[in-house]
Amino acid sequence: MTAARAYVPDRVETPRMPAAPAQPLPPRACDTHCHVFGPYDRFPLWHPSSYAAPDAPATRYLRMLDTLGAARGVLVQPAPYGTHPDALLDALAQGGDRLRGVAVADPSVSDAQLQALYDGGVRGLRFVEARDPAGNLFPGSVGFDQVAALAPRMKHHGLHAQLWAPCDTYLRHLPALAKLDLPLVIDHLGSLVPARGDQDPAFQLLRGLLADGRLWMKLTL
Repeated sequence: MTAARAYVPDRVETPRMPAAPAQPLPPRACDTHCHVFGPYDRFPLWHPSSYAAPDAPATRYLRMLDTLGAARGVLVQPAPYGTHPDALLDALAQGGDRLRGVAVADPSVSDAQLQALYDGGVRGLRFVEARDPAGNLFPGSVGFDQVAALAPRMKHHGLHAQLWAPCDTYLRHLPALAKLDLPLVIDHLGSLVPARGDQDPAFQLLRGLLADGRLWMKLTL
């Protein structure tokens, strides 16, 4: 995994905690997407964040699940931690069977590291094609062009690929990625633009692959 210099963010925001829902969640309800950050004295960041880093350790996340009445949760490693999974693995250990994770790795990861991720509760790797105004990937992200190199070992270790990109980016990448025989999970509802309607090529592509059972869609905004 890639090396970087760890640092503590200058500004940390305290997230607003939710209230209990008026309508109880169904049994086995699962929060499919959340990040953990910190505690920063134990888990500093490895890359600059494009947003104010929150004070969001595992204890706060578990308390949020209890408040909502959600039985399960999926923690996704955020870009500022790069390919360093320590904060994620610590959170998964605190949550036990209640939590599973999606980590970040590039092709330099070893088979022993992939196995350790799986043993620690990780079931997928995240790949991102969201870019800054200059066209660069957000620091700490691993792009879609790395999926194919990792796919055989991901399948061997029981890991799926979680993908996040602007909707038009899927038009360039998904046809090839769907041929890898690797479970694909699309993040943030495919970043679709409702105003484009159901004839939008990105919508049609995602809908077709869903209908064929070739990918999963995460219901996260």
